[in-house]
Amino acid sequence: MKSTKKSRQRAGEIHRLYEFLAGGERAGWITRSSTGHNFYLGEQLSAGERKRMRERLMPDYIINKMQPQIDLALYFCTAGRPAWRAVGVDGSDSAHAAMGSDVLQHISKVSRYTSVSSSVLRDAFTKGWGFFLVDVDPKADEGRGEVIYTSVDPWDVYADPASRDPLLTDAAYVLIAKQYTLEQVLRMMPQYAKQAKEAAQTRESMQMNFLNSSTSGQTAELFGTEAVPDTVGPVDFDSLASSYAADSTEQKYVKYFELYEKVAVPMVNLIIERQSVDPESGEPMLALEQMTMSAEEYGALIKMDPGMQELVRDISEWDKVRVVRTKSFGQTHIVEDREPLPGQDFPVVGIPWLHTGTVYPISMAWNMVGKQQEINKAHQLMIHHAMLTANFKYLVDERMVLDEEDWDRNASKPGGRLKYRRGPNGEQPQPVQPAPLNSAFYQIVQKAERDMEYLSGMSSGMMGQEDYSGREPYRGLL
Repeated sequence: MKSTKKSRQRAGEIHRLYEFLAGGERAGWITRSSTGHNFYLGEQLSAGERKRMRERLMPDYIINKMQPQIDLALYFCTAGRPAWRAVGVDGSDSAHAAMGSDVLQHISKVSRYTSVSSSVLRDAFTKGWGFFLVDVDPKADEGRGEVIYTSVDPWDVYADPASRDPLLTDAAYVLIAKQYTLEQVLRMMPQYAKQAKEAAQTRESMQMNFLNSSTSGQTAELFGTEAVPDTVGPVDFDSLASSYAADSTEQKYVKYFELYEKVAVPMVNLIIERQSVDPESGEPMLALEQMTMSAEEYGALIKMDPGMQELVRDISEWDKVRVVRTKSFGQTHIVEDREPLPGQDFPVVGIPWLHTGTVYPISMAWNMVGKQQEINKAHQLMIHHAMLTANFKYLVDERMVLDEEDWDRNASKPGGRLKYRRGPNGEQPQPVQPAPLNSAFYQIVQKAERDMEYLSGMSSGMMGQEDYSGREPYRGLL
C-alpha cells in the first residue's frame, strides 16, 4: 500500500492506541502473569534473593511443585482428540451437516490442532490468557490456501479494556503487537519489504520511543524509578528475535501491528415489485421480492438504473456489524487498511483460566505462587538447620587456637583433629549446639503441598500416590 499522509496518520493512531493500552492496569497484569509463568518454569528466586541467601550460607535451590500440578491439569485437558461434529436443524440438512463436520475435521488436521490447543491451554494456566487465532494461509495447498488455527502469545494481545465477556465478543477492538527482526519480516512478508525497511529501528531507539511516550510514565511508576525490564510489558522483545545478534547495536527490529475492529456497515432491506408470470395460468402478475444489500450497493444500483427506485415499495435501514483488519509497521506505514473479514466475531478467541470480569484474568500459576514460596522457604530453613547441625560452632578464646585456617578446615571434617591450647584456667573449646528444629516445619510443608493440590484441582490421587509415597507416580495417567 502506498504511503500517504492519510495512511501515516492511520498508522500513528494505531501506535498511540498501543501505547495507551500498554500502560495502566495492563502493566500490573503483565507483572503478575510473568511472575506466575516464571515460577512455573522454575525461575522463583531473584538475583538479589540468591545473593542474600548465599551470603548467609543458605541453600538457594527450589522444590518446584507447581510444574507437575499444572502439567497434570494440561494432560487431562488435552489427552483426548476433539471430535468435530455439525448438526443439521432437521433431517434434510444432514448432508450439509456431514460436509461441515468433514471441513472442521480437515481444518483441525492441517492446523495440528492438538499441538496448538496444548500451547493455548498452557498459556491460560501459566499466564492467565490463552488465544486461538483463526487465519488463512494463502501459500498452503499449492497456493489455493487453507483455513488454519494458530496460537498467539497472550502478552502480544491488547484487548479493549471495556470488554467484560470471557470470549471478548463485546470488545470493540483487539490489537496484536509483535516485534520481529528485519530479517524475519523480509522472509515472512517479502511483499512488504520496502515498508519494513523504512519502519525498522534499533533496540535502543525503540526503548527510547516507548519511554518518551505519554503513557509510559504509568508503567515506569508501577515498576519504580528504574527502567522497565526488557522481559516485561510493552518493551518485551519477541522470543524469536533473540536468535539474531541480540547483543548487536546495529540489529534492527520492526514493530508489527494487526488491529481487528468492529465497524457498522449501513444496510437496507428492500421490497421490490416486479412483473412475473403466473405458473398456472400463464398470465402476467405482480410479485413482491425482498432483497438485502449494503447502502453503498443500493446507491450504486440506483445510479446505474434510476428506474429501479420506482419499483421499491418499502425500504428499511439497519446496521450490520463487520470485523475489519488493519496491518501496520511502526508508526508510519499501513500495509493493509480495513480489510473486511467474514463473520461478526473476532478471529482472535481468548480462553481465560479465571475470568475476573475484565480483560486481565488470573492464571493458575499465580494462584499457587504464595504456596510455592512457602514450600521453598520451609525446605531452605530445614536444610540450613541440617547444615548447622553437621557443622558445629565453637566458643573459644582466641588464644586457644593455634592455627585458625587449620581449625576452620577440620572443625566439620569427619575424623578431623582440632589442635588447641588450654586456657589459663584449663578451659576447653565449647561446641554450640543449634536449637532443635520445630516440628511445625514438617507440617507446614505437608499442608502446603495439599493446599497446592487444592488450588490446582489436581489431587495426588490422580497421580496414583494418595499416600505421598511416590512409588507409583502418574499411575492415574496410565
